[in-house]
Amino acid sequence: GDDVYVSGPLGWARLGLAQRKGHMHVPQALHDLAQQALDWPAPSLALGHALRGIATAAIDLSDGLSGDLAHVLAQSKVGALLNETALAQSMGSAAGVLGWSTQQMAQWVLAGGDDYALCFTAPQEARAQLAALNTQGSAGPADSLYRIGHITSGVGLYLQNQQGHMTGPVASSAFDHFT
Repeated sequence: GDDVYVSGPLGWARLGLAQRKGHMHVPQALHDLAQQALDWPAPSLALGHALRGIATAAIDLSDGLSGDLAHVLAQSKVGALLNETALAQSMGSAAGVLGWSTQQMAQWVLAGGDDYALCFTAPQEARAQLAALNTQGSAGPADSLYRIGHITSGVGLYLQNQQGHMTGPVASSAFDHFT
């Protein structure tokens, strides 16, 4: 039943890397944001301290949301249901500029890496406390909190689209250091 949050926009570093490797052209409107996210990530240090006593679990998203969250789920022996729209919204206006659907944006965010944001869980009762952290800027200058889903009693990572349909389990598409 705990909520799942991420601290900050996800997918921007992946966009910068894709551009740098020549895998895609990033429109100028997104270029600087993507390159800054890739070259100068801002770790969520202030937020990490502020979450003590609030978060029930937390992990740094360096290898991608799908893989890093899977570590938390496996260790806790639970599952998660993530909202595609919330995942896509973490990239802000990029969807409109890139012309991607909500589903495409969500898949991009799940597989991205080098975000150095935090993924954490917190009880639903902490929503007001987390909203206050977000509003007061106590989370840190680079952090904006996005509630992207909730923990389930089952096992595995699932997505829910705008129409309420569930898909999954989602296979990890994160970076794997051992392959």
